[in-house]
This record gives sequence, structure tokens and C-alpha cells, in this order.
Amino acid sequence: MRHEAIYNLYSAVVSINGDGDNAVARDANGSVVSWDADAVATKQTELENAAKLDELRTERNKRIAETDH
Repeated sequence: MRHEAIYNLYSAVVSINGDGDNAVARDANGSVVSWDADAVATKQTELENAAKLDELRTERNKRIAETDH
């Protein structure tokens, strides 16, 4: 999810190597794109929360569909 957060925050990033705080993000030219760990952590939390809400919404919709006749 951290990679997704980096891609989400930094549009110039086209590839990421490594994990965690050691991840190295690069742009289309291969240049390193620096990223802020705090901003990425905040975005990662937002993305995780959104994913949980999507799961709940999917389950809710499934249950509603089961009762529709």
C-alpha cells in the first residue's frame, strides 16, 4: 500500500524499488524522486480506510441485493 500512496502523491513517479522507508522512487528519466515519509504514511492510512469502506459497501450492497425481490 505504501507504493500506491507514493504513486498517488507524486505523479512524476513511474517506478519504485524497495519497500518501506527504503523505497526509491524514480521518474520516467530514471531520476530519483524524493518523497516525504510522513505525507506518504498519511496517504497510506487514507487509502487503507477507503479500502475498508469499499469492502463494507460491497458487503452491504450484496446483502441488500439478496433481499430484493
